[in-house]
Amino acid sequence: MNGSLIALNITSEDLKYAEISSAGGQIALRASHRMLFAHDDREAPGLIRKVIQDKKPLTSRALLVISSRDITYREFSFPFSSPKKVGSAIRFEISSEYPPEDFIIDYVESIPREPGKKAFLAGVAKREIVRKRIQAAEEAGLQIIGITSDLSTLGNYFMDETEALIMDTGQSHTLFSLFLHGVPLFVRDIPIGTSQIRGELKKSEDRTLRSLIGEIKRTVLSFNTKAGQTLKKVHISGNILLEPIVYEALKKSSDIEFLEEKPEASGIQTGELNHPVNAFASLLGAAWWKRGKSFNFFKEEFAQSVPGAMGTTYFKWATLLAAAVFFAFFSSSLFSLFALEKREAFLTREVRKTYTEAFPDSRKIVDEVKQARNALNARLSDLGGSNPSMKTSFLDILETLSRTIPGQTKFEIMNLFWEKGKVEIGGRTDSFKSVNAIQEMLTKAGHFTDVTISNAKSRDDGQVVEFTLTIRFEG
Repeated sequence: MNGSLIALNITSEDLKYAEISSAGGQIALRASHRMLFAHDDREAPGLIRKVIQDKKPLTSRALLVISSRDITYREFSFPFSSPKKVGSAIRFEISSEYPPEDFIIDYVESIPREPGKKAFLAGVAKREIVRKRIQAAEEAGLQIIGITSDLSTLGNYFMDETEALIMDTGQSHTLFSLFLHGVPLFVRDIPIGTSQIRGELKKSEDRTLRSLIGEIKRTVLSFNTKAGQTLKKVHISGNILLEPIVYEALKKSSDIEFLEEKPEASGIQTGELNHPVNAFASLLGAAWWKRGKSFNFFKEEFAQSVPGAMGTTYFKWATLLAAAVFFAFFSSSLFSLFALEKREAFLTREVRKTYTEAFPDSRKIVDEVKQARNALNARLSDLGGSNPSMKTSFLDILETLSRTIPGQTKFEIMNLFWEKGKVEIGGRTDSFKSVNAIQEMLTKAGHFTDVTISNAKSRDDGQVVEFTLTIRFEG
């Protein structure tokens, strides 16, 4: 990192702000501040503007650090490490639970625990939450240059520690994480925070505090058992260090050794602070956010263009291209289909659109292909013809491709030519093995008289294989 950077963490209860500067190889914390919302996070833009006015930062560039309270983590293990394959496999595994249209998914490589396999930790963030956080920062005049998770920044902050068991506390949640040289090994989040404990202590009650202590002991035992470690010390960070009464009550009620000092190797200069530096550990780690393997939620429609450039997002470009493709198909019968992750959903929409245009009077649509066949038969009967057995139609071909080729098999349709009894598709996949698999699946489906592959060529250093798929049928 060169120059200055603002690290910003916003939750539904509070926001944290830190400005970090780097000059001559020295990293320093210029300013830090935490504010609680009186009501909810709609107050965030105004409070950020107030901090900016008070602190007068040297930059408007900001890294948005999403709280783990708003992120779900999932562990995965695969016998391969190709980013393309890993990303596709993770999205396939969780797509039914976390639809890509509603959630952003990213992953980092973890420490493998099985021979011959690679371990990965996936983070899932709700798009609506991320949009809200971006909007709050931009309304306050900040320029978002990256979006990551507090798990990543904590790992960066403690990267030089061989082993670090961290307990990061928020207002209504606590994140436990075990790192090996900054790489996350285990993660656990519980819905207990400083606000609940503080409220009970005012009433001379400690049920929530005792619950938290129990969860700490269970977590330490679980992490040590899984990792084969004997860690007894817990690095503590976050809001509890800004609540002296709550922190003292925790230490008095537990025999666990808590460490609140900053890592010796961090080298970050903090000056004279009126609070423990680790209270802002998840923001201080932003100083090295490009050094390690960090979650990256700054993608798709969240990636803002540079000033003066077109503000069109990837999602909008995809929509415009899809519209152009559809227009070209209906005007000339020659169209180019751009690959979509949810190919089955795309083909379903295309079948529905074709059907509604052909039969605009249809009110209840259940099975487009069957209803189209029945409607055509009925019209032929009205014209005095018989009810012939329908030959294979374009809708049949689309439906068969969608049903026969599974979603995990990479298959992009680049162009398509249709004539009576034959369809020729220019396709793209990830390997020659996948080409053979596609041909075999379509042949075994039994719907076509012949399925052949030709002109298979390797592109992009073997990462992409382009080929021509010719399907013959009765028609």
